[in-house]
Amino acid sequence: MKVKYIAAACAALCSVSAFAVNTNVYDATATTPVQTLYIAGASAQKNALLLAVPGTVFDTTTHGVLYIAGPNGSVGWLGDAKSAYGSGITLVIYNSTNGSAAGLNQLISAGSPETEANVLALPATTCGTVGNAAAGNSADQQVACSAGSAVREADMALSDVYSNEFAPNLLSTGSTVKTAASTPSTGVEGFGVIVNSVLYDALLAQNVAEGLLPATCAGATVSSLQVGVGSSVTGNGDCQPSVRSTDYGSLVTSAGRYNSYLAVAPGQANLPITVCRRDNLSGTQAASNIFFLNNVCGLKGYAGALSVSTAADSSASYIVVDQTNDGTGKAEVCVWSGSAAGATANANYGIGVVSLGEKDAVDAANAKPFYFVKLDGISPNFKADGSYDSTHRTNLANGSYKFATEMAAYVKTATVLTTGVGKVAKAIADDIAKASLSNLTGIAYLTGGTAGDGKMSRYKKSGNNCAAWK
Repeated sequence: MKVKYIAAACAALCSVSAFAVNTNVYDATATTPVQTLYIAGASAQKNALLLAVPGTVFDTTTHGVLYIAGPNGSVGWLGDAKSAYGSGITLVIYNSTNGSAAGLNQLISAGSPETEANVLALPATTCGTVGNAAAGNSADQQVACSAGSAVREADMALSDVYSNEFAPNLLSTGSTVKTAASTPSTGVEGFGVIVNSVLYDALLAQNVAEGLLPATCAGATVSSLQVGVGSSVTGNGDCQPSVRSTDYGSLVTSAGRYNSYLAVAPGQANLPITVCRRDNLSGTQAASNIFFLNNVCGLKGYAGALSVSTAADSSASYIVVDQTNDGTGKAEVCVWSGSAAGATANANYGIGVVSLGEKDAVDAANAKPFYFVKLDGISPNFKADGSYDSTHRTNLANGSYKFATEMAAYVKTATVLTTGVGKVAKAIADDIAKASLSNLTGIAYLTGGTAGDGKMSRYKKSGNNCAAWK
């Protein structure tokens, strides 16, 4: 997720000293923490941590909070813990490489440490120059450290879905887990179908031809789009094209009726289509499987689960890119370019799924643009009247947009949540769940707000993402 309204969120979450920016931070190359909490898992919850960790965990009276961009995709926050958490020098680490299940596996596994367990360690050996923290980060200062790592498995894992909702045999065996927060879920996370500019234009034309969009949209193309506006601009809002969930489901299963552009853009140019999916460790992929393919839900109790397309199902006109998409950003680049590491725009069709916390080309200028589309006629990022929804939340919170899951945070069952790093983990898990403490894009909340405030979800799934919203 990408945070957009840091000021609004930080007004409630960050301390006064954080606003003043305490530049007296610890030296990452000369500091050994008294306690370390390592968080792994969902990449879609990164921005929740960027807001929550500094204000929840640290006392900035003497030292500011230093944000560290570390090796192997890991990041960290360094400072003095609040008295409730021991007051000592504390390091909180986060690594989202390979997503939700990769984090859970670090908690569960009884075998050798996973690849993702090689993370930032202090003292670091090679760091750059300390400077002000970037926008979207409520730490006081930041630094990049390219060397200084150690193998340690996670203390807490964040997941886009519940731990029993991944593909069978994907998670390791060993330790059991329990929720880290006071409530089963840390919030409702929305997801959306994204396309490249070529497919956007084809969908728009196809929607007009089928009567799904008014004839006045016939002249709109992706070039009509403008950043941060609504229906006042032709192509934005009212003319945003739609994909049917049944069509996308057909496209992303090897058992589908249409494994080609015919699934989503019949009557348009016959071009190859690239489906960009995350690997099986991704919570985003698990959410997509649940919503479009009844998988894993249809494997439990009643039948009906559809198989998930993989690269092995590819042909000249139907290209599935998976496994290498180990982060949300790679899936976005894949939709734009046709490959996870692409450098040039794809002249053919590209489609995939990301969390609603991401910024598409209507939210911000993007060198490798992708675009959210409506799902079954409901937009994830425009309101019913066509006006722009910067929070990507209105239709999610009111229940009209249904591609969403309840998120969760986990620790090992043996973890004590009333002392040490277990207490820190619980505090973070509780705070990222509260509507009163943040205003994250693409997230509807289940606690800490009031009905009708535009942030609280009207409906919930009560701990089971295979259930209907109620």
